[in-house]
Amino acid sequence: MPRSPAVSEAGQKFLLTIFETGLLEMNAAKLAARKSQNIQVQRFADMMYQSYARVNDNVSQFALANDFELPIELSQNARATLERFDALSGDEFDRAYSQEMRRAHRRVVQGFSEAAQSAPDAIIRAFAQSQLPAMRDRLRVARSLSNSNLG
Repeated sequence: MPRSPAVSEAGQKFLLTIFETGLLEMNAAKLAARKSQNIQVQRFADMMYQSYARVNDNVSQFALANDFELPIELSQNARATLERFDALSGDEFDRAYSQEMRRAHRRVVQGFSEAAQSAPDAIIRAFAQSQLPAMRDRLRVARSLSNSNLG
């Protein structure tokens, strides 16, 4: 008899989205570490890399324990975003990266807020609730990377 999934399809979708976001964030952070000339952007990128490495490790462990697969490669959209960033340099890179981080983190906070309130799985709600303060803090820091202090 097949085992029923421990996490609902909606819960798995949330975790998959978070994991894919983490892959993009970590790769974008590597680019920022290499391409940015702005210390604020470099520090932010380091924080993003470290933070999403921890989140993705948690999601990976959860997926393994609950028998669902996560991607090992970036999505086509994520690759396109990284290619766009890679084509930029200097202040232009810093502004584009910072703008994308503000936009992405608004979406992330919204997703975590929704999951914390209404995810069908108690374990997903608890995970989202535990991560939400850090996600809000990352959004606050991303917002501090305003175009006025970049270049």
